[in-house]
Amino acid sequence: MSKNKNKEKDFYIILGQVIKKIRKENEYSLEEFSKVTELGLDKSTIYGIENGRQRLSFYQLCLISKSMGIPVSKIIVDIEYAIEDYEQKKKTELSEKDKLKIDNI
Repeated sequence: MSKNKNKEKDFYIILGQVIKKIRKENEYSLEEFSKVTELGLDKSTIYGIENGRQRLSFYQLCLISKSMGIPVSKIIVDIEYAIEDYEQKKKTELSEKDKLKIDNI
């Protein structure tokens, strides 16, 4: 898999985590969330979005933000912070793997 494909996959995983966080902060079940957001998606599709397996359009993201009463810009900022955290964790994991390789020599 190419580097860009990996980054894109990581992005959708992070986006899903942010959406799940918003849903849980508003104390909605998957089923309630699908009805409130007016996305017309069933709970299994919402579950797929939250786990990065199902893609979400910008329009759908706007519907989610509107129905939750938050600006879409807040979601985007949350995604930016989550990406920074994710990349930092990956760097830490990689450096830990390098240390293990060195220790095993």
